[in-house]
Amino acid sequence: ASDFDVPNYVSAPDGVSLLAWCREHLPVTTQIDTRVGDMIVFATDVHPQHVGIIGDYPHGGFSIIHAANNAVPPRVIETRLVFGKRMRFVAAFSLVEGVL
Repeated sequence: ASDFDVPNYVSAPDGVSLLAWCREHLPVTTQIDTRVGDMIVFATDVHPQHVGIIGDYPHGGFSIIHAANNAVPPRVIETRLVFGKRMRFVAAFSLVEGVL
């Protein structure tokens, strides 16, 4: 893997820049084809502004591992992955392409 840094990153990135960087550096996959280890971009507001890694939920299905910056204290959490009004799927990217 190559190292890269996103210049001029702010704590509330705009979804256009976020998606552009992901599309430039990561292989795109579909929501249907996502698997454990892939990364998704999702929206909790108007624009896509958050990413998470797909995990294997212990009770079946997928989980999402992501930074919960609204938690006190801010931390990385893992919860069941459920899309709906509060969390909308935007895009998926393969982080494990070519890995069995």
